[in-house]
Amino acid sequence: MADNTFSLKGVRYEAPRDLRSRKVQVRFDRKHTGRVVVYFKGDRQGDARPVDFVANDRRPRATGSPNSARESAS
Repeated sequence: MADNTFSLKGVRYEAPRDLRSRKVQVRFDRKHTGRVVVYFKGDRQGDARPVDFVANDRRPRATGSPNSARESAS
């Protein structure tokens, strides 16, 4: 899990926390993989989410323009 994702039954999931390069345990219902829960060292870390490739392909928005700091200071 070098990039905080893993595959399960052909679906790519993202771990709920930064668990890159760590060995995790994944629990799910074999008949219905709609809910995938991630454990690390026996502690529940949360639900994994299917990766949204469209959202991950976009660049993050800038938090403000370079001029916004000067404008708020005046």
